[in-house]
Amino acid sequence: MTKRIFSIGPNRRSLILALLYAVIISGSFYLAYEIRFDFVVPLQYQEERLRLLWAVVGVKLIALIYVRQLGSVMTY
Repeated sequence: MTKRIFSIGPNRRSLILALLYAVIISGSFYLAYEIRFDFVVPLQYQEERLRLLWAVVGVKLIALIYVRQLGSVMTY
């Protein structure tokens, strides 16, 4: 029974893990801005944070794939 729950295909597993990493990276980036400005982020930096979010997540995911960090987690 337990084995069936975790026996998802490798493509689906990779996608789930990549999405999980993206959520964690996004949350960390968001929280870093909040902490930097003592949870009162000025409006101009709020807009900057949203613009940079996609680039940061993309670069970090590509870096994880490039150094095979993400791949090592994906093996079961």
